[in-house]
Amino acid sequence: MILRPALPEEAEPLARLLAAAFLEYVRGLGREASGPYDWLPERIAAGEVHVAADPGGRVLGMLALTWDAGEQNLVVDLLAVDPACQGQGTGRALLAHAETLACARDARALRLHTVARYEHLVRIYTGAGYAVTHLGPRPKGEDDGHPRAFLMKPLRTEIGAA
Repeated sequence: MILRPALPEEAEPLARLLAAAFLEYVRGLGREASGPYDWLPERIAAGEVHVAADPGGRVLGMLALTWDAGEQNLVVDLLAVDPACQGQGTGRALLAHAETLACARDARALRLHTVARYEHLVRIYTGAGYAVTHLGPRPKGEDDGHPRAFLMKPLRTEIGAA
């Protein structure tokens, strides 16, 4: 598996991957489709989108990252794996890649969130070393009535100190 920044020409295929990967997730929230993903070209150009690809170049999954300079955290805004590739380690590889990128920036922690009632996703993240810090409303846009589980993975020892 090759982990690398997304290429500009991958914006459209990544939008299709996101639509497929998030279909059941958004249906569980009462929506028919995910998206729009018109932000992809800008985020790819900024180096904020990374992909997992097979040796032949087929994209298996992707993540979008934001650097929170104030908190010195790398935020995983979005993690998606092609439904045909789920359960094969692609998501874990992408999370490990995010951690490598975070450590290269001397980040204090990695952060992410997901819908709290999607316990299978919370288990995936806690299994990768994240801990639920709190539950709360959707952080961007209007509250959709589905509380989010906010998770953090400390990367420096002083984060975990009491």
